[in-house]
Amino acid sequence: MRLPVPGWGDTTSEEHWSYAFMWWLDGNQKIDESNLQQNLKAYYSGLVGRNIPIRKIPANKLVPINATIKKIKTAPNDVETYGGTINMLDYIAQKPITLHCLVHVKTCRAQNHTPVFFEISPKPSTNNIWKEFDKIGESFDCKK
Repeated sequence: MRLPVPGWGDTTSEEHWSYAFMWWLDGNQKIDESNLQQNLKAYYSGLVGRNIPIRKIPANKLVPINATIKKIKTAPNDVETYGGTINMLDYIAQKPITLHCLVHVKTCRAQNHTPVFFEISPKPSTNNIWKEFDKIGESFDCKK
């Protein structure tokens, strides 16, 4: 599941690079800072990598992709909550960008799944986009 907001791909929009997605993992998975960082780095490396030839991005514009994730105070209805940043090339604007990230680890034991809900945006935590993401996360129900 991936939910981009309407202005996701528009470099002039307040919603540029703002989106939410969920991993629906089989079984009771161990989620921690290390595996979140590794998987986010791999995800964004693939995303940027496949856009380099399509958008003819010169090598001098490429920046190292780095994900830094730390466990934070657990949000209501989460098993664990993580926060952090992803530094990468905004391949649309062709310049570096820092994406802020909130990760909500949930549980659906009856369905034998571990849902992991991601909120991503370059906007600071005071921006209204985070309230919209919270509404999406709060609407999650294992039974739906």
